[in-house]
Amino acid sequence: MSINVVMSPAEVGQQRSLMRAMARGDQQAFSDLYDQLCDATYAVCRHHLGTGSVVDGAMHSVWLYIWQNAQSLCQRAGSPWSTIIETADHQARAHRTGSLRSDINS
Repeated sequence: MSINVVMSPAEVGQQRSLMRAMARGDQQAFSDLYDQLCDATYAVCRHHLGTGSVVDGAMHSVWLYIWQNAQSLCQRAGSPWSTIIETADHQARAHRTGSLRSDINS
């Protein structure tokens, strides 16, 4: 699955700021990022898993992982959008194969 998104430098900067705030425990920053990216992460999960509770479970895993690992995720190269989409892709594949791991982006 390939998703191409063009973001302005200002949009990338805003998402980086939200990631850093989330890494400090800011729940509103998490909520803002979720609002921006939930449709895209849902599409990735649905692509791999179909529909229903499996997709919901994968989404829960994606966003829980992002919240719990925000500090390390905001250190990664690339935009937060690409980091979060990659996380969704890994989580959905893991759900599909039954091999969920906590180190998907290590």
